[in-house]
Amino acid sequence: MECIIAGDIHNAEDDKDSKLCSYATSILGQVLHKANSNNINQLVLLGDYCEAKSASIDIKNITDIINLVSNYGFHTSYVQGNHEDKNLNQRAKAELFRIKSNYYSFDREGIHCVVLDPEQVSRKPYKIEISPEQRNWLKTDLKQSRNPTIVFCHESLSEQPCVKNLRYRNYGDWAHVDNRAEIRKILRENGNVLAVIQGHMHWNNVSMQDGITYFTLQSLIEQVKSNRPAGTHCCLEVRPNGALDFRIYGKDLRLVN
Repeated sequence: MECIIAGDIHNAEDDKDSKLCSYATSILGQVLHKANSNNINQLVLLGDYCEAKSASIDIKNITDIINLVSNYGFHTSYVQGNHEDKNLNQRAKAELFRIKSNYYSFDREGIHCVVLDPEQVSRKPYKIEISPEQRNWLKTDLKQSRNPTIVFCHESLSEQPCVKNLRYRNYGDWAHVDNRAEIRKILRENGNVLAVIQGHMHWNNVSMQDGITYFTLQSLIEQVKSNRPAGTHCCLEVRPNGALDFRIYGKDLRLVN
């Protein structure tokens, strides 16, 4: 299986802080065009498609992304991010993305793919977690497949020290799934999970935890030193022997450990 992955698109008319949101559709369009030209037909987007302005504005900005993607023939998986949650309920998101559930799985070319959706359970203190219902579903889903498995999630399930992260160094709770250790235990005990692909942190990070590769991808529109959007995206190839090939593209290729 070969797929193109991008995330933290933050589509909006105006830029905010280091997020060059106004570039979102043009940069994403370039990524999609390149992937299509290379005959890659699987696309995974890691969430945060809008900037959480209002329900009507968010729907418009998300729809712009969906319409852009629909111009190509990708098998597309939309991971849900925290920015979609602020103004849109589950029903609204299900209608926008045409999905029955915000967490689901699918098989592609002998690879089992799982999409998870952490939920905010409190604001003060900020806390996000994988719900009990979703945890039970995850255990059952993994048991039903013997295929090599890739997991996609917006927020971090891995341990990532935030001291070097300009966005989250003072807000570590905002960066990680609160019950991530329990989820990692489920993934480890299954024995088929090769990798977990994440966004949210606005940097590139890779680590090996419990024999599973945890890879966090930089935002597509994060400003880099050139005062231009990073345009960071990656191509993941899972080979028949289970070997993983991550190829990172864009203006920010740095890996933070």
